[in-house]
Amino acid sequence: MNEDRRSSEWARGWPLVAAGALGMGLTSIHAGAISVLMQPLSAAFGWRRAEISASILIVSLCVLTLGPFLGGVIDRFGVRRVALTGIVGFSVALCGVGLSGPGIASWYLAWALVGLTYPTMSTTIWTLGVGRCFDRHRGLAFALTLSGVGVASFVSPLIAVSLFPVFGWRGVFVALGLVGLGIVWPMVWILFHPDRIARERAQAAGGTPPVLTGYSLRQILRSVRFWSLAVVMVLLAAAIGGLMIHLLPIMRDAGLSAVEAAGYVALIGPASIAGRVIAGFLLDRFIAHYVAAALFAAPAIACGILLNYDASPALSAIAAIVLGLAAGAEGDAVAYLTARYFGLKRYATSFAILIGLYSLGYGLSPVIVGAVFDAFGSYDSMLALLIVGLGVSVVIALLLGHPPQFEAVESPSEGAALRRTGDTAPSA
Repeated sequence: MNEDRRSSEWARGWPLVAAGALGMGLTSIHAGAISVLMQPLSAAFGWRRAEISASILIVSLCVLTLGPFLGGVIDRFGVRRVALTGIVGFSVALCGVGLSGPGIASWYLAWALVGLTYPTMSTTIWTLGVGRCFDRHRGLAFALTLSGVGVASFVSPLIAVSLFPVFGWRGVFVALGLVGLGIVWPMVWILFHPDRIARERAQAAGGTPPVLTGYSLRQILRSVRFWSLAVVMVLLAAAIGGLMIHLLPIMRDAGLSAVEAAGYVALIGPASIAGRVIAGFLLDRFIAHYVAAALFAAPAIACGILLNYDASPALSAIAAIVLGLAAGAEGDAVAYLTARYFGLKRYATSFAILIGLYSLGYGLSPVIVGAVFDAFGSYDSMLALLIVGLGVSVVIALLLGHPPQFEAVESPSEGAALRRTGDTAPSA
């Protein structure tokens, strides 16, 4: 019976996973392009690396400030409508980045428009849709959904390197926006129907769609576990964001050509996919917070390699692969932990807050890392600090304890929609 349930999850839910993977790829397609174009933009306009990296920070601040309101928007319009509208807005805004310059203010304005649209097609949207239709294999479903980031990490630098000599940096951003409008939007329109699939799944089981269970928002915000995860999110984001944006410049500074460095950075993509699948497999089968702690330690390996980096092929490949594995695994782990520790009832809001904090760390870190390089001509001190921060995240993960067990209920009311074995309030 359990095997039939697991099989039915995938039989009905695979279109959601496929659409979510495409959506997740679009959310991160710009990061690889910025990394490739950092030196050309600096040469063309005299912008410093920290100023160029601020584009990620601007998007992150928008996610942090607007993300917590996403739950109310989804409740009113539905997750499918929000996703489809968000893809159009984000893609158009990404094309608009190609119109910025030569002043740095226009670069910032273009990325502010990208940031305003970003929350409506962010990680929260896709994981919420998938989470409603998967339970037994939720970890693996999240992993495959989030693997779209890995595909984008592989494709985006190669697109940027290929198009830049022909169309310039402006043409690169226009092309990335057209990918969203011409490929991602039609496929999401066809495949992404979470509410319909949830109803079909419930009808096949002989019942009505279950009420989403979990803690209330007030309980979540009063939970030590929630704010512990928030600290972990910022620390992980600082490491992943700083390394993802500055890995290619680090390789270039060590003597690699743009094509050579882009080739190594492209390894992040497939490694990220592998990291997500491995993480999803482990989270479905073993104690979640122990698995998460091991996954959170992985970026420290990449930092250690780059502290002693000599541009050798072996170190270049290993650093990129380890970073990809870590970048893939951490996103899956945090989405999984949020659903398991706090439930799905307020998942959109709780995960939006966490992903907003992650985005803040992801956006701020490249700016700080770039500023440190601009001031001292070296990344070494920042790499050492990132290793310390990752060690703290591992300790926090180990202290999270076992997640609660939420029970399905019939009443949708605020008071009755939550049941939990044992106590009724979140504990550390």
